[in-house]
Amino acid sequence: MSNSVKTAPYGTWTPLISPEQVAAASGRIQFLQIDHHHIYFLEQMPQENGRQVIQTINEKNSIQTLTPPGFNVRTRVHEYGGGDYLVQDGMIYFSSDTDQRLYQQVGEKISAITPLPFKEKTWRYSDYCLTASQHYLIAVRERHHETHQVINDLICIHTTSPYPLKSIASGADFYASPRLSPNNKQLAWIQWNAPQMPWDGTELWVADFNADGTLKNPQKMAGSTEESILQPAWSPEGILHFISDRSGWWNLYRVNSSIEAVAPLSAECAYPPWIFATKTYDFFANGDIALLVKQKEKSSVAWIKKGRHKIQFIDTPWTSVSPRIGVKNEEIIAIVSSAKETPSLVAIEKNGRTRILYQKETLHFPQDILSSPEFIEFPTNHEETAYGFYYPPHNPHYQAPENDLPPLLVMSHGGPTGEANTEFNLKIQFWTSCGFAVMDVNYRGSTGYGRAYRDRLKGQWGVIDVMDCIKAAQFCVQTHRAHPQHLFIRGGSAGGYTTLCALTSPDNIFSAGASYYGVSDLKALVDDTHKFEAHYLESLIGPYSTEKALYTVRSPLSHTDQLSCPIIFFQGLQDKIVPPEQAEKMIEAMQKKGISYEYITFDNEDHGFREAKNIALALEKELAFYRCSLSSPT
Repeated sequence: MSNSVKTAPYGTWTPLISPEQVAAASGRIQFLQIDHHHIYFLEQMPQENGRQVIQTINEKNSIQTLTPPGFNVRTRVHEYGGGDYLVQDGMIYFSSDTDQRLYQQVGEKISAITPLPFKEKTWRYSDYCLTASQHYLIAVRERHHETHQVINDLICIHTTSPYPLKSIASGADFYASPRLSPNNKQLAWIQWNAPQMPWDGTELWVADFNADGTLKNPQKMAGSTEESILQPAWSPEGILHFISDRSGWWNLYRVNSSIEAVAPLSAECAYPPWIFATKTYDFFANGDIALLVKQKEKSSVAWIKKGRHKIQFIDTPWTSVSPRIGVKNEEIIAIVSSAKETPSLVAIEKNGRTRILYQKETLHFPQDILSSPEFIEFPTNHEETAYGFYYPPHNPHYQAPENDLPPLLVMSHGGPTGEANTEFNLKIQFWTSCGFAVMDVNYRGSTGYGRAYRDRLKGQWGVIDVMDCIKAAQFCVQTHRAHPQHLFIRGGSAGGYTTLCALTSPDNIFSAGASYYGVSDLKALVDDTHKFEAHYLESLIGPYSTEKALYTVRSPLSHTDQLSCPIIFFQGLQDKIVPPEQAEKMIEAMQKKGISYEYITFDNEDHGFREAKNIALALEKELAFYRCSLSSPT
């Protein structure tokens, strides 16, 4: 061991990655699109208050920003957005975060093509498709009325006239993925009704698309309240494809004379559509298919030859693929990363040869300072298995005293129908650089392990997710991966709820925790949340009309009498999904009991922090909070 290596207890190391670097790295590249061999993508700019801009890349890999100052490309449909822009034949259409209007951009000229709403941000648009002539643009619309009623439908907009738009499909609670056939004569889309979420049950519909932008002869093609259908798309020859979990896994299907599986797999080929316009498969010009496949510990891309069911996996050095891929010539274009490989926009050939097209300069770190994850399957209750990724502490400038064990930070992902994966996560690397071990848990209910695993959380939220986080920590202690007295837990949104449940549980084993905009009062969430999730708790907990007592029992706020450890809360004051009152009620109860806490608020943030200074400050505060616990007598 080099003399320059210091000996110091785990958790006290000076990190090689700063909170400011973590904040700079939070600006994601996502939502890539390909238009006539030109590549476009959306990039978030943390140093510009989280503004999102459309970028394009030319044949020399030179990046050009297409969104001028003053515009932030972001839609608020379903509050989570996605499908923020579309490029076709060089013409750009995008939603502006300022007023949620839809704009058309030709070169540097930008003009609105939807009317001003009666109130700011109350008419919203997302998930677009265009006719070949570009005379009509079809979109998901969400209208917020003064009565607090929210109505979703599909609309058709005449792009060359001032603001004419008409509803072409309505009556269902939700719509997504309008997609025109290659000859523009048919429109496919997804719709569903509450209390289903789109990963529970959706319907695939198809209708004839008339020359005047209206629909006729709508018919349901597939789907039910028990089958999740996603991502309809048409092959070059006009065959309708879609993703379905009818086999227990999200796999690819097509409609010929009947519905048939394209490449049956015991693996996921889609992700829960929390956001619009995910795209996990695309067509080559000859009808071959590029497909994203998510297996337990990694995501990869695969190639399916036209007319055959055989799938060929393409070997690459990356373990995570963002759920938006495309095809350009004979290459698959994707945004990829791994735990030690920074996010890159890449071109992947069928033979596995790859080219990096773009990497963010703020994300270049030597691999020897980064921690490598270990995929872990661990036992939980009911003789079942849960999963996670364990990152050991790692900092080449430090070593721990002999026989010392590291503090463990258990991470509970959001959703709760989300997932932990091995994409590049500089926040995790910050913690391991400080001398913490990290256990990123895929509790039962997580995505990536099939529908049966996902459905285990139904009726059990706040129970088995909490149990799995506790069991994950205990497994790390039992296998000498963590110090038994130095266990912490953190999570955001639904992960914040799991965190608060764990800390108020009679089985709590954690010394402290961090809740980022977490839920503390389920009844308040029922009374004050947005339309997309208004009925989500009916599957996670039960119908409120018959299970009011259970909502109280499952709320962390009801169990503060069992709370004996400090909590740090982080909250955006503009959050419409989990309002600040959720944190403040918990804090009031802690004050009455005399339990220490910290409450960090950000005036201009909503659900998820976007400004670099806020992201960095939150991380600094959280580290100091845990270190205070580490320095206390055990």
